[in-house]
Amino acid sequence: MDPSATYTLSQGGHQYGPFTLEQLRDHVSQGSIQPTDLIWCPGMATWDSVREVLGWAAAPAPVNVETPLASPSTPAPVSRSESVAAYPKPPSLHWGLVLMFTVLTLGLFGLVWMFVHAAWVKHIDPTCNALYVLAVGIPLELFLGFAGRAEGLASLVGLIAVTWAYFWMHGAMEKRFGLNLSFVMTLFFNMLYLQYHMTEIADRADAARWQRLQV
Repeated sequence: MDPSATYTLSQGGHQYGPFTLEQLRDHVSQGSIQPTDLIWCPGMATWDSVREVLGWAAAPAPVNVETPLASPSTPAPVSRSESVAAYPKPPSLHWGLVLMFTVLTLGLFGLVWMFVHAAWVKHIDPTCNALYVLAVGIPLELFLGFAGRAEGLASLVGLIAVTWAYFWMHGAMEKRFGLNLSFVMTLFFNMLYLQYHMTEIADRADAARWQRLQV
């Protein structure tokens, strides 16, 4: 067991994390994570139960002891806001402003903003290669367009690169945050649609951090 590894938790059909071993032990001792919940980290072939990864002796279940002096406190559940706060904050510009700036700059802002999206998704899911798809597809589209001999091919290359990249980001966001994103909206409004959800994720992250400051 690598003490420096970070784990993703599957609980109630959603995924949370990443958590360190120490954080997992704390949540198990509080009762917010059950020994039968599944966790995974890079290098593991399959999802294993918390009991198997930590070892029952390493994280024993809390024993309820009745006492007239104090009542037991209610453990805090692992909320979606807490899992969101564990990742870097996404670009939070309102989708309407993204659209406006893209129109005002004749598409230049949108071109740059796609790379901003892909770079953030790469941080939350290193297996997502949307950034590389854009880094190859967009320059190739521009090269073909400036060559002036294959404008239709240039547009097709750009369309494929952007669509492919955004569906890759679509999948990464669903996996990391337990979202249920629309296939159709991603297909037709990829940058604006994912920006809408990124703004919501950023708002939840801010709320989670504020709650922690209040504790």
